[in-house]
Amino acid sequence: MGNVYKVAFIHEASVKDGQLHYCVHWAGWTAKDEMNEPATSCTAPGEALNVFWLSFSPEEIFKALKEGSVSLKPVLTSTVKANARKRKATQNVTLTP
Repeated sequence: MGNVYKVAFIHEASVKDGQLHYCVHWAGWTAKDEMNEPATSCTAPGEALNVFWLSFSPEEIFKALKEGSVSLKPVLTSTVKANARKRKATQNVTLTP
């Protein structure tokens, strides 16, 4: 099993080489430490994943992924970051090689 890291929030989703990836902001780290992780390596994204995807309509998701990526809505970004700081990012994600 790989290392377990805490996720503050998911910033972006994109399709690369036919595979879904998430730009993950790690708890306790800065924005420059965000990483693009294949969705298949995130085994327990929990609430961070729900907050990200539920902020979009199905039409927005389909259109954006067809174009290449979908980012957290700007109006939600500051709220999500503030909430992540408050709860000290309790979501665990296990990254597997």
